[in-house]
Parts: sequence; structure tokens; C-alpha cells
Amino acid sequence: MMRKLLISLSSLVLVAFSARAQTPAPAPQHGLKAGSIALVVTGEVLPGQMDNFRQLVPRLVAAVAEEPGTLVYEWSFHPDQKTYNVMEVYQNSDAFVAHAKHVTADFLKELVAYELSVWDL
Repeated sequence: MMRKLLISLSSLVLVAFSARAQTPAPAPQHGLKAGSIALVVTGEVLPGQMDNFRQLVPRLVAAVAEEPGTLVYEWSFHPDQKTYNVMEVYQNSDAFVAHAKHVTADFLKELVAYELSVWDL
């Protein structure tokens, strides 16, 4: 009886492994979903404005984090301590437009006062 039970369990395990081996693993997600908007903004802080700018950035990041459709919004500073990058990813163009309106309405005046960037084009 015990031998039949062991053989039956072994068969069950082999069937379970065989079925799992035939099911392909899901492909890892790479890149952006269709319709997403991604950009990197590079700017330069005006001479003498870095302290003011560094006080603005956390407020800006916190405000943008509340925007629906914002997937990534990360700031980094170059070693020269005057140049920065902002990596931004939005769920779709509507989210990006809402972000642009929000930043323009609430932060544009400060951004223009402290930095040279896309605003100066």
C-alpha cells in the first residue's frame, strides 16, 4: 500500500512539474506603456540662487506627487552644483498637460527667478 502511495505521489509531482514547465513565464516589463509621456529636462540654476532653488525643489516634488497620472518625477544635481536634471514620466498626454498647467500656475514665477532652463528658450 505504501509503495503504491509513493508511486502515485511521484506521478503527481512529475505531472505538476511538467505542466509548469510548459507554461511560459510572463515576459518582464520593459519600456513605457503605449501613450506614456517621458522626458528629461536639464536646466541651470542662476548664480547665487542655489539655496533658494534647493528650497523650492522639495515643495515642487511634493506638489507634483499629488497630480493624478504622474508616474515618475525625480530631480538630480550634477557635480557642478548648478546644473540639474528632472526625469518625468506621465501616464498619458492629459496627465502631462495637467502637470504643465499646475507647474505654470503655482511655480513658474519662482522657477524663472532661480534658474535658466526651458523657460528661457
